[in-house]
Amino acid sequence: MSYSLADIRACSIQEAARLGYRINPTLPLLVDAQNPRATDEIVRRALILGAVVAGSIGDFPASILFRWVARQSLTSGLTAAERRYFEGASPTRVELTDLRDQVESLWAMAWVLGKTDVLDFAHVADDALGIMLPDIEADEDCSRFRQFVRIRSAHEIISACDLSYCLHWALVDARRRGEPPPGAVEPYVIVYRRRALEWVLSDEDWDAVSLDT
Repeated sequence: MSYSLADIRACSIQEAARLGYRINPTLPLLVDAQNPRATDEIVRRALILGAVVAGSIGDFPASILFRWVARQSLTSGLTAAERRYFEGASPTRVELTDLRDQVESLWAMAWVLGKTDVLDFAHVADDALGIMLPDIEADEDCSRFRQFVRIRSAHEIISACDLSYCLHWALVDARRRGEPPPGAVEPYVIVYRRRALEWVLSDEDWDAVSLDT
C-alpha cells in the first residue's frame, strides 16, 4: 500500500468540514478496503445500472430493457430485484424510488471508470451521464462505452469512499439528534454514491453491500 489511510482520513475530515458536515474524529479507518474489482466487472454493473435508471425515470417498457440487457450478455449480473423489474414486476413506490436514486450510484461508477473527471459531493449527477451511456432506445451496443474506460487508482477510489463514509456518518448523526440533514444536497446522493464505491472496493454482491456507520 503506497498511501496512508490516516492521511486519506485527514483529507476527508477537511473536505467534510468544508461541505458543512459534522466531523467524527474517532470514525474507524477503511482498513478492509481492497484494490478495485476487475474493470470488466465494474463496467458490467455500470451498464446494468444504466438500464435500471433508464427504465425507472424514462418511458421504456421493461420488455425492451430486458431484451437489451440480454443482447449485451448482462443478465448473469442482475440482482434478483433487477431481474424481477426487467421481467415486468410492478415495483412498489419505495422500490421505484430506490431504482431512480441509483442514478447517483451510476454517477460514482462513471467516475471510477474515468468517464467524468470530478465526483463532487456538493452536486447531483450531471446531465452528461445520459451521453456517456449506450442509447438503449436506439438499441446501441456497449462497445463505445467499453472503449473509453480508464479505471482510477485504488488511492483515488478509497479517498472518495472514505469521504462518503464520513459524510454518511454525519447524516446518520443528524437524524439521531433530531436535526435536519446537513449539506446542500439530498442525503440519498451521498448514500448511493457510497454504495457504489464500497462495492467497487469489496467482494460483496451489489444488493449485500454494508453501509454501516
